[in-house]
Amino acid sequence: MREYGKVFVTRPDSIQWRPLADLSDIAAGRERDQLFALTTSYAPEMLDAKLATIWQCHDTIAKPDDIDGILAGDGSGYVFTGHGAIYEARDGALRVRQPRP
Repeated sequence: MREYGKVFVTRPDSIQWRPLADLSDIAAGRERDQLFALTTSYAPEMLDAKLATIWQCHDTIAKPDDIDGILAGDGSGYVFTGHGAIYEARDGALRVRQPRP
């Protein structure tokens, strides 16, 4: 959950929430029980159900002030920007798909 500019997590059997200080945005990937996240330095990473890092990109999102949203699906993470670019992160690699003119 993201609230007050921070990311919080809880176990399914608990109501105690704890902050994750190093993350700025999150999206759940239900089919693989994974969590796609952007770190506070805007590096994409994928976490498992126990919040252990599966992979992290060394590249970062170029314009973090322009992020419209993020999405997780089938082991990949996607970041959408206001100027129409879509970043795809998978297995530690980050590529950008620029909008068509």
